[in-house]
Amino acid sequence: MDGREEKPLDFDVVSAVKDFVFDLHDAMRRSLQLEELETLYTVTFRKLSDDYYKIGPWPAADVISNQCGEDQIFLQFYSEMRLRHMNVHLKITIHDRFEAWANYCRLFDVLLECRDTDFIITSTWAFDIINEFVYQDVWAVQNVVSYLHGLITKSNIGAIMEARRTGATAPKSPSQLHQMMGYYGLIGMSRLHCLMGDYHQCLSTLAPLDVTDRSDLFGSNMHAYVSLYMHMGLSFLMLKRYRDAARVLSEILVHISRAAKTGQLQKPGMEQIPKQSDKMMCLLAIASFLAPGPAADETILQTAQDSHRDRLLRMADGGDNAENAVRDLFQMGCPKFIVASVPDYSVVQNTSGACIQQQVQLFCHEMSQQLAFPKVRSYLKLYATISIAKMARFNGMSEADYLATLVSMKHKLTQLEWGMNSETSPLTGKLALALEFNYFVEDDTIVIDEQAQEKRYEKYFIAQISKCNDIVSQVSRISM
Repeated sequence: MDGREEKPLDFDVVSAVKDFVFDLHDAMRRSLQLEELETLYTVTFRKLSDDYYKIGPWPAADVISNQCGEDQIFLQFYSEMRLRHMNVHLKITIHDRFEAWANYCRLFDVLLECRDTDFIITSTWAFDIINEFVYQDVWAVQNVVSYLHGLITKSNIGAIMEARRTGATAPKSPSQLHQMMGYYGLIGMSRLHCLMGDYHQCLSTLAPLDVTDRSDLFGSNMHAYVSLYMHMGLSFLMLKRYRDAARVLSEILVHISRAAKTGQLQKPGMEQIPKQSDKMMCLLAIASFLAPGPAADETILQTAQDSHRDRLLRMADGGDNAENAVRDLFQMGCPKFIVASVPDYSVVQNTSGACIQQQVQLFCHEMSQQLAFPKVRSYLKLYATISIAKMARFNGMSEADYLATLVSMKHKLTQLEWGMNSETSPLTGKLALALEFNYFVEDDTIVIDEQAQEKRYEKYFIAQISKCNDIVSQVSRISM
């Protein structure tokens, strides 16, 4: 028992819960029907929760154990569902938090022992387990990393993905479940490193996966897809790889936009996707402000810029309010970072707030060194050659300060570009200048060498067609 008083259930509720537990156990253990299991997990569990458990927890494992023959592995999976539902929908106690952590540890210990592999769960459920485990309130970072690393190693997922790329014979995983847990373990580990501020390791962890292949496992799970690309995009942004950040964030935002148009986001369980989309729009606006160019989809980029036009204008102005605009936009877009140390549970305090502010401060410090670049860049685009003295006057700087800004801009915007190359890891790339043009100083003259760019007219016409369709739709709704 978990210390809560179990609420008496009427006959209908007991019957519904009994049927659900029996069917869930049967699908996991005997019939091994993924489609049936997916329906039970994503639809039936949610419906029963809405009908009977909006204000109270599901029955504890020992209450329903007779419906599954006291199958201990199944009961640990059931407890994971139950405790996650409590964490999301109910006001929980510190006891509940410790119980959730202990249950995860017991569950992963069983999986790592591989004594019993005769059961299945769905891809959705496997990702939810890993995703929730990474963001538990009660945990020690070394234990989280140890369990995730154990699942990744036990599953042989690294060797399996390498064999898939090279066409070699892939080694076996202990079970279908282990392979999924190892796969999502890589995504969970990457997310963990990102939330702790280790952005280099976030990208390094993804090396075994082809994160550009939407036919892979993450592509069939919207939450996994969004989590993967959101944290990858943030890591690129924090590593000052702005073009890659814009490219990755644009890719997932286009996918979300298409899903919204087809009604996929109206399905149960998709409530968080629009909120995550709004956050990524903020990050995309920052990335494209720092490195404008062809990396992002034009329609998505226009949406991001329109949504945050006021802040972007203040950033471009470079005045006293520019840093506040940067701070506001980044705080709106960043996730809740994790404090790696074990908290003092005797003191009630929100440690994540200080962690977020630390990351905001680091980013704003870097941005403060680049806020002069947009104005400098806008003037440079107007000329083929111009004297340093004249350009310095345009920008309200001394010649020495302006020359230092030119050097700084080239240094800051020369960065690795991965370009979503399916053949390489996101951590790799080629050095490139994230500007629409190149420039150099010869004697006292700035020479601007505009880079030849391929004209892509189709994006413009597609955007205009979309706007036209919106206007036609609005006009058709007007009553004559």
